[in-house]
Amino acid sequence: MKILVAIDQSGSNQNIVEYLRGYKLSEGDELKVLHVVEPLTVGSYMSILPGPILDEIKQKAFADGEKVVHDTAEMLRSIFPQSVVTAEVQNGFVVDTIVEKAKSWSADFIAVAAHGRRGANKFTLGSIARAIVNEGPCSVILVSLKPAA
Repeated sequence: MKILVAIDQSGSNQNIVEYLRGYKLSEGDELKVLHVVEPLTVGSYMSILPGPILDEIKQKAFADGEKVVHDTAEMLRSIFPQSVVTAEVQNGFVVDTIVEKAKSWSADFIAVAAHGRRGANKFTLGSIARAIVNEGPCSVILVSLKPAA
């Protein structure tokens, strides 16, 4: 089994790890932890900053991504020592990159956090989880960030 664990820097990685703890994985099963650093798009407020400052922001975002995937991979390795756990940070658009990685890696499913935004926030911020469900090549597990009632 191949599980693509798509994380951001919201702290959702711990929720996803706790959810996956309930899975019984076999020797040789694979988990790939993926974090995507989005480009600073032209027209955003950051695009007016000087190049060296933009480069510094990009480098920090990538370094922060490397830390969160490393920490998440270590948590998963401790839970699933018989499985192969890898970590990866990529630059790109979040949904496109996750969907493409799931296709190219032949993931059996994608685990991703559902932030549970409602109302206007859902439309203004978009829904990455919804887009992954709609565009993904495999099943998608949406892990709620809300504490259990």
